[in-house]
Amino acid sequence: MMRIYLPFDDIKANISVLSEEDLGKQRNCAMTILDTIANRSKGWQWHPGVMMWVGYEELLGIIARRINEEWGEVHTERVGIPGIKQLKGDYLKLLIDLGFDLTRNKALRPWWWGNQRFHDGNKAYLYHVNRAWYSQIIPNVDVGLCDWWPQTVGEFKYGPQPGPDGTYSEYYINDKPIYRQSKNMDGHQFAMHANRFHNLIPDSKAPIRHDEPVINLFRELHDRLHQMRVYSSHDHE
Repeated sequence: MMRIYLPFDDIKANISVLSEEDLGKQRNCAMTILDTIANRSKGWQWHPGVMMWVGYEELLGIIARRINEEWGEVHTERVGIPGIKQLKGDYLKLLIDLGFDLTRNKALRPWWWGNQRFHDGNKAYLYHVNRAWYSQIIPNVDVGLCDWWPQTVGEFKYGPQPGPDGTYSEYYINDKPIYRQSKNMDGHQFAMHANRFHNLIPDSKAPIRHDEPVINLFRELHDRLHQMRVYSSHDHE
């Protein structure tokens, strides 16, 4: 999911808890969000994990720089990747190209920064990302919390919470399944999903079959629809 992990209201603390794998993912995620806001990338423009940073790009740039520095130190010490200095330099050049003054130490804080319910939702999400790692570092987490995505000033909306099996393989809110990319479903799963929650061919009384010749087109239409709509309602109905 396109998001910056923010279990705390402190940049250093947020970065220090990340697993080695998540450091690399967050490094890429931060640049994707910044590229999207700068209209250099179009794939995630509807995502709340991107929209929440609009107007606060400078802070995200600082976070991105510090994630990159931590990532570089970890890989130099533990992995010894050759050319790591060049990789770090290229990354920082990307930030500078996006217009960030990396000599500054302060940036405008978002209105949602410091909201405890928001940060607690991030903690719960991290448990489901890697329970073995984050349960050692972040104790006493309410793992049943839904995400809280910032909207307009002072407003949040609920994001996904784990399904009945305790994972994010299917998303539920108030016991209703919500967006799941069809690329993660096999043909039978997608047909069942489309027949139950969508009417993709309203002029036909026959249900969609898993072996429809145009089922891949249905998949593309499904995901395109939700790219624009799901983060407004999160609900198929």
